[in-house]
Amino acid sequence: MKEHYFPKIIIAVLLMIISISASPSFAQTKTPFPTSKPSLIPTDTGIIDKLKQIEILKEKIATRVAEVRNQQKGAMFGKIISVENNLITLQSPGGEQKFTFSEDTLVFKMENKTKTEGKITELKPGITISVMGNYNETKENLLAKYLYIQENLVRINGKIAEVDKANFTLNVRAKDTTKLIDFEKYTVTSIYIKGKGNQKGGFSKFKLGDTVFISAIPNPKEENRYSALRIINLPASVITPTQSVSPTPTP
Repeated sequence: MKEHYFPKIIIAVLLMIISISASPSFAQTKTPFPTSKPSLIPTDTGIIDKLKQIEILKEKIATRVAEVRNQQKGAMFGKIISVENNLITLQSPGGEQKFTFSEDTLVFKMENKTKTEGKITELKPGITISVMGNYNETKENLLAKYLYIQENLVRINGKIAEVDKANFTLNVRAKDTTKLIDFEKYTVTSIYIKGKGNQKGGFSKFKLGDTVFISAIPNPKEENRYSALRIINLPASVITPTQSVSPTPTP
């Protein structure tokens, strides 16, 4: 009897262990020991710092975008009256205007239709400039982004009194006095022809008595002498295209 009873006890104990390990209640029992499952929350200080930097950068970009939207592009043109620190006052066609510049403002010089790099130190009273930049939020100040130092253009209207074909010069009798005009390689000319409007001109088209409208640069070495940038020529005798006469039909 004893030999048969002991194996039965062992089998019963094994069955109890198996049933307990397979029980759902045991499988869901919380264990106080930590699991090996990785946490979703970053614990590395380097990663946390980078995330903070990204958030700060995003805020700066958003702020800058808002600032740019508030800014408005603007432009000015005129002759410099005064330069005080970074504030320039202009005499423009509409009256006095003021703007500011910074170390980031780019300066260019326009000479003979060529753009070259200039300097802020070249901005002095009497110089004609054009300005492009952005207004601030209140539109009270224009911060210059680009400054163009213009050539000191002079407008001359009058009639041709002399044509010097050897030296390519014109003597133009204006209201106040006679001006000597140098016809340069870069001079652009146009001639008005009735019925056709403005056509491409040239030095050979100028005649005595023609009325001319000239944009020119003063000669720094000789008074009343100018280099022409553009000349519009209105001939004394307006040129008209030849018209053919059709024969009158016989009845």
